[in-house]
Amino acid sequence: KQWYQRRVRALSEVLAVIAGMEFVYIEAPPFLKSFAMGLFFLVTALGETLAIILLVVVKKASSAAHDYWICNNLNHGKIDNYFLFLASLMLLNMVLFFGVKYRPGYHRYNTGGGF
Repeated sequence: KQWYQRRVRALSEVLAVIAGMEFVYIEAPPFLKSFAMGLFFLVTALGETLAIILLVVVKKASSAAHDYWICNNLNHGKIDNYFLFLASLMLLNMVLFFGVKYRPGYHRYNTGGGF
C-alpha cells in the first residue's frame, strides 16, 4: 500500500548516512573514526526509538481525551494536530540550537594550516 512513502524514506535514510559518514571521515581524528560512526548510528537509533515512543504516547493521550489525533482512518483523525505538535517541537529544537550556538564564550582557534 505505501510502497512510494517507504522508498522515499529509505532514500532519505541512505542520504543521511552518506552525509554522516562523509562528515565523520573528514572531521574526526583517525583514531576516533570508528567510535564517531558508532555514535552516529547510536544517536540515529535513539531518535527512531524516541519517535516511536512519542507516537504511542500521543496516540494514547489523545484517545484518552476522546480527541483522536491518530486513527486508522485519516478522515476521522486529527493528524494535523500531531504534525503541528511535531513542528512546535522542531521550532523549540531550533531555538535551543541557536541559543547554544551563539552563547558567549565560544571561540574558534586557528591552529595554523587548513582552512
